[in-house]
Amino acid sequence: MALLGGEGSVGKRRRERVRRAVAGRREQWRK
Repeated sequence: MALLGGEGSVGKRRRERVRRAVAGRREQWRK
């Protein structure tokens, strides 16, 4: 359970960064 909590916190932060990068890439493609 402890591992899941720690990994979840880090995973959430990493996922947010990836989502932002994907959004930026999608905007470039649309342009």
